[in-house]
Amino acid sequence: MITFTKIFNSIIIYIYKLIKYDKDFYLNANAIKYINRINNFKKLKKEISSRKYINQSYLEFDINRANEFLNKKFKVDCQKMCLDFGIEIYSDKNPLFLASKEILKLQQINENYVSHNLDLFIKKFIPKNYAESFFIKKKLKNLSNLSPHTIFYPWFHKYPQRFQRSGLFGPKDELFIKFISIKIINLIKSIKEYGFIPNDNDKITGYILIYQNDYRFVVTGGSHRCSVIFAFMELYDKKFPNFFVEFDKLRINSGFEIIDVNNINYWPAVKSKYLDKEEALEFLKVFFNK
Repeated sequence: MITFTKIFNSIIIYIYKLIKYDKDFYLNANAIKYINRINNFKKLKKEISSRKYINQSYLEFDINRANEFLNKKFKVDCQKMCLDFGIEIYSDKNPLFLASKEILKLQQINENYVSHNLDLFIKKFIPKNYAESFFIKKKLKNLSNLSPHTIFYPWFHKYPQRFQRSGLFGPKDELFIKFISIKIINLIKSIKEYGFIPNDNDKITGYILIYQNDYRFVVTGGSHRCSVIFAFMELYDKKFPNFFVEFDKLRINSGFEIIDVNNINYWPAVKSKYLDKEEALEFLKVFFNK
C-alpha cells in the first residue's frame, strides 16, 4: 500500500540525491579525493612501524551470552563474518577476498597493479535495484523498487535513508578499481612487514545478527582488512592470534548492536509499516544464505 509517508520519503531522497551527489560518486565513490592519500605507503609504513605488538588472547563470541561482549574485544567464527551486503567475507563470492588472494600470489607486488578479479566482479555485477544488490533474485514489494544505491536496513531504519552508497558493484570506472586495489596492496605490504597490529583507527567493527540460534557478525568497519587477513590464512595457513573484533560504537549508542529475529515486530521498518515482516525476514535471510 502506497502511503503519504512513503511518497514524501521518496521525494526527500530524490531531492537530496540531486543536490548532494553527482555521477562521479556512483562511478568511483569520489576516489579522486582519497587515492593520493592512500597511495602514500611511506606515510602508512611510518605510522604502523611505531605500533607495538601485543600478544593477547580474546574470548570467542557466545550467542547465549551475547550482551556480555558489549564494549569488549572478542573473537568470532571467521565463517560467520559478513560484508554489509550479505556476502560472507571468507568466501570466493567476496570480490575483496578474491582480489586479496590474487595480489598475494603475485611474485612481485606492483603498487600500480589493478585486480582482475575485482574488475571482473564489478563488470558482471550490475544490480538494477536494492534487492538485487543483495543478490535477492525474487521480486520484492518494496526492496525491488529502491535504487541499488539506497542505504536501508529494516532493523536500523524506519524508512530508506536520504544518504546514498556508491556500492561494491557496477557500473564503475577504472579509478574505483584502482582505488580498492591500492587499499588491498597497502594492507598486504604492511601485514607482510609488521604483522597485524590494529589500533583504534583501523580495528574491525560491526554488529551481530541472530537467526534460528545462529549468528553473523556484519562488518561495518574493516572489510578490506578482514578480506586480506583471511587471504593470508587460506593461502599460507598464517595465524593471527591477536585478531579481534568489537561492536560498532554507533550501533551500541543507538541500541542496535545485537539484532535478534525474535524481535522483528519491533524493528523500525516493521513498526513503521514500511515493510511487512515477511519482506524484512527475506532480507535478513540473505546474511545466512537462506
